[in-house]
Amino acid sequence: MRKILSYSLTALAAAMLVACMDGHDEPAPDGRTRLVLTGTIGRQGNTRAANGLMDAFSNTPVDVYMYTATERVGSWPLTYTVAADGTMTPPNGPVYLPDNIDEDGVSVYAIYPSGTTVNADGTVSLTVKSNQNADADYLASDLLFARTDAPKTDAVGNVISKTLTFNHMMAKILINVALQPEGHKLYDIGIANVYRTVSLTPSTYKFDYSLAELTSTQPVGEADLIWVYKSEDGIEGIQNQAALIAPQHFGEANQEKRFICMNTSAGIAWYAISGEVDFLPGCTYQLNLLVHTDAIGTVSVIHSWEIEKNEEKELNL
Repeated sequence: MRKILSYSLTALAAAMLVACMDGHDEPAPDGRTRLVLTGTIGRQGNTRAANGLMDAFSNTPVDVYMYTATERVGSWPLTYTVAADGTMTPPNGPVYLPDNIDEDGVSVYAIYPSGTTVNADGTVSLTVKSNQNADADYLASDLLFARTDAPKTDAVGNVISKTLTFNHMMAKILINVALQPEGHKLYDIGIANVYRTVSLTPSTYKFDYSLAELTSTQPVGEADLIWVYKSEDGIEGIQNQAALIAPQHFGEANQEKRFICMNTSAGIAWYAISGEVDFLPGCTYQLNLLVHTDAIGTVSVIHSWEIEKNEEKELNL
């Protein structure tokens, strides 16, 4: 059986967009300090083919939180709309820093998808969806986070202008599959034995995994898989199909656990991870598989990965 296995880690590259708002340079009334925000997305490599999902904003709702040094401000979050040019529009007109704020100003956090859970302690929690073959569920799994400080000393004419760079916080599994011999069809691709929920501490970028991974090494039921692809009709192969998982470490406890499930017209083939692998936030992990009928009913082991280190993004894991 011939197997082509490759793993590529693509670092984020931030693309800055310049945008302005009507009245951007107008002084704030009563000496208050106005906050003007612009948004851009840090790029994640090998975007989901044919969809280009979350490559850029397009009148996208995001939740924006404002914090002082000690607490969340007032009725925040506010749900801003981010246009393709990066302009962030608040829901109820211009936004100002709280009265009597000291020179340190505020910290601003922004989160996509809108409605993502923010706990009482400020941590952000999201569980990836199971059927990411559906675009809506893929998007709902794509946690993006941005943070900036807005000290009053940055004000120009009583206006503080800040750019929020939204980074992809999940790890992307990108899969290419070809079947041999010709004539067979691929119906489903699933991911097993991974963490699904992540809890992010915004001020430090530290992660906690709030759901334990599956412990069984036996084939798992449909409800336990994260679906990368599903089809009733089947296809002969697939390119650049992706799903998102929580950032996590596959170590000794995960040795030779089943990771990828291929449901084909000839039967089911499993692929397991051997060794230690770090699935890092905002990075893409590409797997190219040539699935031969000899692999049906067996577990093939992924022994090695080609890793390109990400030196541009500093995250504490």
